[in-house]
Amino acid sequence: NPDGTEKWSYIADGDILSIALTDDILYFTHNGGRNIVSLNATNGILNWFVPHGAFAGGSMAIDADNTVYFQGDLGAGAGKIWAIKSDGTEKWSFDLAGSASRGGVVLASDGTLYASTKEESDHFRAINSSDGSSKWSFTTGDIWGSATIGTDGMVYFGSYDGSLYAMEFFASGLDTGVWPKLGANLKNTTSK
Repeated sequence: NPDGTEKWSYIADGDILSIALTDDILYFTHNGGRNIVSLNATNGILNWFVPHGAFAGGSMAIDADNTVYFQGDLGAGAGKIWAIKSDGTEKWSFDLAGSASRGGVVLASDGTLYASTKEESDHFRAINSSDGSSKWSFTTGDIWGSATIGTDGMVYFGSYDGSLYAMEFFASGLDTGVWPKLGANLKNTTSK
């Protein structure tokens, strides 16, 4: 509340790792039950939760249809990227040959989802957000971070190999939907 008193609270089973917000829905992942959770941001009432079984500490993206995109580490050298529709059902998932627990996803305005992973190769991926199919991948020395897209379409991301990459993937700029990247927008205002 404006006076500093608690409006509502929600107790999660484990650490809350990643948060994204629409006008009236709060999404987060947590490391206890390993779920993605949708809450009413006004009153804290649970809309739904989806168990995904992964450690998902990276940033999420949300498109104009309120589909949530995120990635996580399933253990034993495997990971996955998910698209969960606004009603809590899975739209698609994309299997990874390595971890993606801390890397984030970024949504471009043409519907391309960019994801950084810690796979043996294919550290940076471009995926069709409509159906989860791979467009292309790029290999660095290692990677585990969140990317961003400049207004000129340049894609920027860091890597464990000590490099900062500025790649001309001819991206169409950030999606103008709800929450396209870590921090919500280019100014990282963490609000819609």
